[in-house]
Amino acid sequence: MKYFPLILCLMVFSMPCLASDDNWHLKKAGNAIKVSQQDTDSGYAITRGSVEVGASIDAIVSLMHDHAACYQWLYSCKQSRLIEQYADGSRLDYAVINSPYLYADRDMYTHTKLSYDRATKTATITISGKASYDAGQSGRVRIKDVRGFWRMTRISENKTAILYQVYNNPQLPPSRYLNNYLAQSVFQTLSNLAVVSKQSRYRDAILKELR
Repeated sequence: MKYFPLILCLMVFSMPCLASDDNWHLKKAGNAIKVSQQDTDSGYAITRGSVEVGASIDAIVSLMHDHAACYQWLYSCKQSRLIEQYADGSRLDYAVINSPYLYADRDMYTHTKLSYDRATKTATITISGKASYDAGQSGRVRIKDVRGFWRMTRISENKTAILYQVYNNPQLPPSRYLNNYLAQSVFQTLSNLAVVSKQSRYRDAILKELR
């Protein structure tokens, strides 16, 4: 089962697992996208973004399968590849994220698992980091404590509500600037996803995992 070049998902940097629905602060809104954050004791915010896109769940997941397209939608993605596909359909992916200014690029290994609820027509991709998968890559800093999910709910044949939530430790000092950067990365990822998922090569996808 192939979903997601990392969705990472990956995304750039930043839950202590399940975030509550309290104390969310709106950080950025526009183009039907809303991005909010919740503070944590670590100083790294949990970041959550939502949007409705004019594409099916199949199209969105197919885009997430396409590692070669990661730079088109996933903010600051430099490369992404599948490391291992497991018998239960979950997978291990590797991604490299371009860091701003003079910081070294970040990388991460993430374990992802797709589930589909036919009753609610909702697909969920859970994300957990595997920072110790290897000893590290030269010139890159490993993102730690990656946790999050993508939740995609069918509204109509070609309309989907997306909720994306992510937390991690990019091994940079916590700061307001860093959390603002995280909010921007989620916003831009959702903005790109809304556009690229409508391309013809994804539009007509039909995935057996979502039937």
